[in-house]
Amino acid sequence: MDHEVVIYIHGISPDEKLATFADERKVERLTDQVRQRKIEISHQSEYEKLKNGISRFIRDESRQKAWNQVDYCFTEWGWEFQETDAQNLGAGHRLKDAQHQLGQRVIQAIKDSYWITLIPQQSIRKLALYGLSDVFYYVSSDGGHSIKRRICHQIASRLRDVLDDPSAQVSLTLIGHSAGSVIALDLLPFLDELSMEELIEQKTGLDKEISVAQKQRKQEGGGYRKIDAVFDDSRDVIDSLMRLKSLKDDRRLTLKRLITMGSPVAMMALRRDQRIRDLAYDGNRVSLASLGFADAGDAIDNPRWVNIWNKYDPISFPVEPMVEESSSVKDFHLKVAWNPLKSHTNYWNSKNVHRLLAELW
Repeated sequence: MDHEVVIYIHGISPDEKLATFADERKVERLTDQVRQRKIEISHQSEYEKLKNGISRFIRDESRQKAWNQVDYCFTEWGWEFQETDAQNLGAGHRLKDAQHQLGQRVIQAIKDSYWITLIPQQSIRKLALYGLSDVFYYVSSDGGHSIKRRICHQIASRLRDVLDDPSAQVSLTLIGHSAGSVIALDLLPFLDELSMEELIEQKTGLDKEISVAQKQRKQEGGGYRKIDAVFDDSRDVIDSLMRLKSLKDDRRLTLKRLITMGSPVAMMALRRDQRIRDLAYDGNRVSLASLGFADAGDAIDNPRWVNIWNKYDPISFPVEPMVEESSSVKDFHLKVAWNPLKSHTNYWNSKNVHRLLAELW
């Protein structure tokens, strides 16, 4: 059975909206108010605006029906939107907490250092500290490992019924904004790089740990403990990665389209030796196959990589100059906001973006 799946991945958050939940963690069970607060500060409203905006611009009835039947996966990363302490998910869910705690002290030290300046240094430094440090974390070995696993776990959890269908053919449309566009571009190659043998070995080792812990608890006469929840979470993550890896290896998980908005991909192209070798010589470009577009040479009606950028957004870049020339890749320069301060975050709300993606769908 064929399944269309749209996955949304947010980007940097250059503000303090996602403040720490340290106080709430002192409570054993989160209150309804805290849960509601997490929903409010999540990126769900942005995802919904894009999803509904595209729907409004789809005029054809059959295409509208197809859009409404799509499975949607809203993802979150960088903060503790979901209580899980899985050992193999790293510390990525503490990123916003760390930014918040460090930022409070650093920004205060800056305020104490001068009284007035004609240059908006505080705003610029806040953007760098609360925004770009997300990107720095992601491109580190720890960050890339943590975030990609966390995103894959969310996708597999959300689509569990689909993935359990042995006849499922899953077609993905990945929509990433800012740093989320880099994650989206890396996601399928990440699955290719995973080793099923290593995942099986990790699961076997974890099962042995669980067995030992259960025997010890039985001898002590204790009940369910936090370490048991950590074990359960960790096993679920490995299962998620194995599900997606198996589906990808069997060619039942394919990329229909990658949509990047406000993307720093070109700015971050030189984060691997191979990319430097690709681009260091006159006229050389990055091959699409190396980016996960294995069948990029096939004839298609519309581009498979749609990159939306805005000249007022200093974090967005065209990607066509970076990759080999192909009809599979298309840059679209759109006006998403007249206000330069909103130019990087308004892609989700832009009618121009909604109209373009509806036409391509």
